[in-house]
Amino acid sequence: MAGKISDLTALAGSALAAADYVEVLDSSASANKKLLASALSLVDGGAKTACFTAAVGEFYRVDLNTPPTETFTAATSDVLTFATLNPIDGQIFRVASSTTLPAGLTAATTYYAVSSSGHTCKLSLTKGGTPVDITSTGTGTHTATFSIVVTFPASPSVGDRFGYLLARSNTIYDLFPDRNSSNLMGGTDPESYNLYIQGESLVWTYDSTSSGCGWYLTRDGDGRMAGFATMYRTSNQTVNGVTKITSLSTVNDRGGLADTTNNRVNIRRTGKYSVDAIARIVAVSIVSTVSFAKNGTNYRFGDFYGATNGDHVSCLSSTNQAFTAGNYIELNVYASASTTTDTSGADYPTQIELREEF
Repeated sequence: MAGKISDLTALAGSALAAADYVEVLDSSASANKKLLASALSLVDGGAKTACFTAAVGEFYRVDLNTPPTETFTAATSDVLTFATLNPIDGQIFRVASSTTLPAGLTAATTYYAVSSSGHTCKLSLTKGGTPVDITSTGTGTHTATFSIVVTFPASPSVGDRFGYLLARSNTIYDLFPDRNSSNLMGGTDPESYNLYIQGESLVWTYDSTSSGCGWYLTRDGDGRMAGFATMYRTSNQTVNGVTKITSLSTVNDRGGLADTTNNRVNIRRTGKYSVDAIARIVAVSIVSTVSFAKNGTNYRFGDFYGATNGDHVSCLSSTNQAFTAGNYIELNVYASASTTTDTSGADYPTQIELREEF
């Protein structure tokens, strides 16, 4: 490989010559700059992530075709060992196995790296929490899918700037910002500003206050894109009491929020959201309403409607509030007696809609 590197994914498994370069946007100027390979190094196993460590004053492109994965072994000391990956505390992992996972680990579960050292770490169900107790090594080949690490510049000076852009995304946990032991102004962890949607970008500036130095977010609202998802039921469903609406289809999904497997909308980034739940119900002398559930618990009911035989009632429940990453929202319908939702000729079929706000 020689000369300009136009696609970072081409770096996977490739050697870099000192004269190779990537043309990147200087966040403090309008022109692009050449960033020589001699000033770069790949992080977390190189070919596994195709992501650069940071240099001051540059805007980095993170371009990922497929989720990064690597095999691991597990010991009953709770330690996972990787071949080339150097885990970082707080990095997000999901695990799978060709046969049987080590006892204590569960597939499709979100874990956070703790006690990281070299090619090893332990996993916790919460960031910085207690390690999962692994009681067997499992059988078969174990693989981990993990978030890419974007490393902030080391030893920054006041006035330094650093930005990153998510050029392409196909995985639920794309980026993990590592602030490289530097402080953060305001005390908000960079993970709170993670990027999930293609084209999102952030710029950080290193500055000082009376209490010390740290990074603060220079550009946020114009760099991030609001997540948005609409899921709806395409056929009638029997409801009686509080009933979860299933077999939901996705009509809009920006940011990977819609989950048709579990019939819910997932919150991927801590922040403020608007939620609208709508249902059209065949009312047979009953009382009915629509609601949404937060993390499996009914959270907010709409107005209750009474109707006579043959009526069709459209119900609405809305809220605007803060949710935490990892929360999930489900659509429920309440009926005081057995009836069905109705999709025939409905202007607003039974659906749930979630919009992220900044």
